[in-house]
Amino acid sequence: GVQRWHVKMPAGGKSNLASDDEFIALVDSQAVLHVMHAQNGQPGWTSPLSNQVLAAPTLTAQLILTKTIDGTITALDRASGKVRWQYEHEVPQLGLHASSAVLVANQIAYVGFSDGEVDALNLATGERLWSQQVAEPQGFTEAQRMVDIDARLVLVSGRLYVATYQGQLAALDPTTGKI
Repeated sequence: GVQRWHVKMPAGGKSNLASDDEFIALVDSQAVLHVMHAQNGQPGWTSPLSNQVLAAPTLTAQLILTKTIDGTITALDRASGKVRWQYEHEVPQLGLHASSAVLVANQIAYVGFSDGEVDALNLATGERLWSQQVAEPQGFTEAQRMVDIDARLVLVSGRLYVATYQGQLAALDPTTGKI
């Protein structure tokens, strides 16, 4: 319970915090990703993003991935902050003010979007491997038609589990995307 260090973010934190033994990653209210050294809180690097981030960044051995509310996935080099690749997914105008983080397993980045779709991306290149619609918008109003995937994606025993805002739950094959 002893405080080891303290850092005040100039623009305040906006996303959830992600960390491992080496780095802490946080996106501020100005859509800038800040990476700090976990042991002492010293700044590592910063990188401006395309839009606001609500979910925690995802840290892998080589990359830090972010998902913005405009549907952009950005993969940055973990050591330097240089953008390795970006993937853009068109999202609806109206969505929840919540978001699921990118899930990484077996060199694949799994991403749930606010249109009820899950995409699997090659972690090294950002190339889309497959896409699967999990929930279809239904109803008369825009609010009724929201199918945001804002719950954490879970990969267990060869199944990728996805839950949507309207209560749809799906188990997908993580290699093909088939329900």
